[in-house]
Amino acid sequence: MIVPILIFVNIRSLRINSKANIMPRFRPAAGVLLPRPCFTIIPAMDRKTLFREAFLEKIGNSPSENVPLSALSSFGIGGPADLFFEARTEEELEKAVALAVGEKYPFYVIGGGNNVLFDDAGYRGLLIRNRLEGIVREEGRIRVLSGTGL
Repeated sequence: MIVPILIFVNIRSLRINSKANIMPRFRPAAGVLLPRPCFTIIPAMDRKTLFREAFLEKIGNSPSENVPLSALSSFGIGGPADLFFEARTEEELEKAVALAVGEKYPFYVIGGGNNVLFDDAGYRGLLIRNRLEGIVREEGRIRVLSGTGL
């Protein structure tokens, strides 16, 4: 949503009354036509656009917009997510969550999408899909990353 900011300037009314230090009301003489006021419209960026730009700057990848959640759920239902990002490394996941928390932007982290029900209205925020995959064997232990499928 773009919110316009209006700036109104009428140069003739910028005289200052030195006694009261206030701007007097300007009244033109009878029959004098004044120029129309000058308006400048500056579109303000919405919160989603600002967050998306910060995300691109900090992480290097831009999140996708309006991704249908029905494709991410095993139930096949759900409307679009405002922003969607697939984290493939631990660093990407940490940075995405830290940025969302720091900017106070709503976020939710999902795994494979099994047993998750999404609202048909979608999700107003950042949906992060955990795609950290890998199995590492270390001296009698197995380390499995949290996004690894079974």
